[in-house]
Amino acid sequence: MKNENATNKYDITRYDFVLDDSKIAVKPYLKRDEARLLVFDRAKCAMSSKNFGDIIDYFNSGDMLILNETKVFKARLYGTKNESGARVELLLLKRTGENRFSALVKPSRRIKTGVRLAIDGGLLEAEAVGRADADGAWVFEFEKKELKNRDIFELVDMCGHVPLPPYIIKNKPVKTARGQAYEDDQIDREGYQTVYAKEHGSVAAPTAGFHFTPELLEKLASKGVLIEKIILHVGLGTFKLVEKDDIRDHTMHKEVIKIDKEAYARIIGFIRNKNEKKLFCCGTTSVRTIESIDRVALDAPGGSYCAETDLFIYDGYNFKNADAIITNFHLPRSTLLMMVSAFMGNDKMKMAYDYAINNDFMFYSYGDAMLII
Repeated sequence: MKNENATNKYDITRYDFVLDDSKIAVKPYLKRDEARLLVFDRAKCAMSSKNFGDIIDYFNSGDMLILNETKVFKARLYGTKNESGARVELLLLKRTGENRFSALVKPSRRIKTGVRLAIDGGLLEAEAVGRADADGAWVFEFEKKELKNRDIFELVDMCGHVPLPPYIIKNKPVKTARGQAYEDDQIDREGYQTVYAKEHGSVAAPTAGFHFTPELLEKLASKGVLIEKIILHVGLGTFKLVEKDDIRDHTMHKEVIKIDKEAYARIIGFIRNKNEKKLFCCGTTSVRTIESIDRVALDAPGGSYCAETDLFIYDGYNFKNADAIITNFHLPRSTLLMMVSAFMGNDKMKMAYDYAINNDFMFYSYGDAMLII
């Protein structure tokens, strides 16, 4: 039986806050590093408001910055049932084989084993081969109708649509105070992707990285900052809100980690010998990777260290490797917010979020950023 006092510490209501819709960013900045930056110093319990480009001032030569180079693929597909012509929507979750994906289906009642779908665009057909193991998802085997020499991700990107978060509404007016924003067609092509995205596999972007530009990364490297890339393919589980009254009862979905073996050696070497140097993680996905790094194992044929992680970080977690976090402002009752609370303390998290709300910082995927040091 759980101790009542301990249960109170993990009460879901500790992660509630009220946010007006006008504070939700619906389009990204065109000039990424012009986003605002809230800097929170945990030791001093002090805050300051900066522009994101000023983040370079908080790095010292020899510090390390971890970036997640996963790439969002166009995971939302539309098609028709071959036998009836009924319309079906697929949201691909994870690649499970060479031409297989697990996927959520709308409407789910129209799917049973053996059902075949013609995917809009004419490049693919899909067959339901059975149930997946989570959230009512199905596994689909895709058949390439054309361009059979192309990787399945390429064809999915040709046929699919970016699975933008539901609070992003295209053509919704953007407050001029946010500066110049992307046009709607650029959101699909450029805006919902980091500038260093490399390997397809995510259904949602590691959004803290949106604020970096190639020029800012070059400045950091010139200052002597060690920049290392990892991959954690983001699934919907990362963004699923916690519905349990006691957050410890929430189950995290597993997500795939991959780290190039040379990068792994450099990161491990830094962690073991960093002394006064700091390890900065860009985004909660980088934090989960770095805090799960003891779980990875070498995949010799692939030349990388791999693992699946279901690490759920909440208040009371003892951080082993991350010294500073760059993150956006997250939804109430999200595992992302709980990680931030664990890193800075629940009271300090609430202090920072109150400050952000009262000082017109923009929230969520396309919003402004916070550096926690």
